[in-house]
Amino acid sequence: MTASDGLQFERAEFDQTPTTECAACKAPLANYYYDVNGRTVCEKCRYAIEASLNDGSALGRVGRAFGAGLVAAILGSALYYAIAALTGYELGLIAIVVGFGVGSAVRWGSGGRGGKGRKVAAKYANPADPTETWTGRGRKPRWLAAKLKEGDRIEKFLIK
Repeated sequence: MTASDGLQFERAEFDQTPTTECAACKAPLANYYYDVNGRTVCEKCRYAIEASLNDGSALGRVGRAFGAGLVAAILGSALYYAIAALTGYELGLIAIVVGFGVGSAVRWGSGGRGGKGRKVAAKYANPADPTETWTGRGRKPRWLAAKLKEGDRIEKFLIK
């Protein structure tokens, strides 16, 4: 890599032959590797995975997720009422199982799209109450807005 190429952070470039293999096709990683959901894959598999994620329209995935969730909800409701009718008990644990089933069906229907939101580290903290923090995203919290209105600089509240 020459100085005129600039910095890039999307792929690693090897100086020597690596001993690692692709998690998808088990081929040795020759020139580049990519991280896909915590697994190391070769360039060919990376593009194949990306292409498979883009299959179908967003509306189609929403419809499939809705349909799968609806079917799971109907089956879960039937299970809940069958147990209630047979035993005379209305168990809350069954409602949790039904919710898990619906969530799993929706994730399957959407093709695994979406996912857990990522936590963002706090960037600012209230010196008077360190439990009050702010990531720097969204609206400023009341304590910070009040301090800034009093004339304090935002740098004073940076977490170091």
